[in-house]
Amino acid sequence: MPESHPFGPITVDGSDQLVVMYSSRVGGTIQIHLSFEQTPGVITPNQIAVRLAQTDASSQFVYFRLPKGRIHRISARLLGAGPEDQILLGIGIDKQTQAQGYNANFLIWGLCGNFRALFWPGSPPEHQLQFPGRALILTQANSPLGVNLSIAVPTNVSWKIKSIRFTFTTSAVVATRYMLLRFWDGTNDAFRTAQQTSQFGSTTRIYNFIQGLSLNFSAQEYFSFIPLDFRMRQDWLVDSAVVALDAGDQFTNISYGVEEFYEIN
Repeated sequence: MPESHPFGPITVDGSDQLVVMYSSRVGGTIQIHLSFEQTPGVITPNQIAVRLAQTDASSQFVYFRLPKGRIHRISARLLGAGPEDQILLGIGIDKQTQAQGYNANFLIWGLCGNFRALFWPGSPPEHQLQFPGRALILTQANSPLGVNLSIAVPTNVSWKIKSIRFTFTTSAVVATRYMLLRFWDGTNDAFRTAQQTSQFGSTTRIYNFIQGLSLNFSAQEYFSFIPLDFRMRQDWLVDSAVVALDAGDQFTNISYGVEEFYEIN
């Protein structure tokens, strides 16, 4: 977490810059208000708008040259996004003694949204592990025939996977399939679900993997558990590992519920 500055006002000398760092998975505009004293004893409001040009959760930096004077107050909020959408936002002063972004003293650092404004003074900088996640239900395209299911955590975020649901249809080939899921980083397994039920050829079954649920199944629908409170880093995977997978088998109707967190590396 960046260093915070004591409560102001802050004096800038005309060579300093306001640095805005954001990490976003949503579109919109950051609206920033500054109370600035350029003429001694006269505090005037100023407004800056930063459009969210990147929505891949990568760290983006935008700079604004500041005139000589004193900053008394900064506030920021997110406009043009959904009521529950939030971005990771940092606002600070770059003193220009090193490369841009590397000597910035961040005054604001935290999650910002339409209904979650950030202030300086007033909003203590937060560590990213304190940030609440964003609840999402995601879908993806059907897997090709004969290919195991694969779900990848996007870059610049981490996930707690709450549930996974899909349909698995088998070909007419006579073989007994067993469904397993593996949670792994592409090299080492962190967890594998138990091999608890079989599925024969020419059948269709819906599988549900849910946190905190005990094993249960019927002829058409299967329920099993996945790890509780397991946070998966960027590019980690949830893959199926079907025993006796046939070239004509297919995964369809794939959806999963996740809690998504911003990651600053």
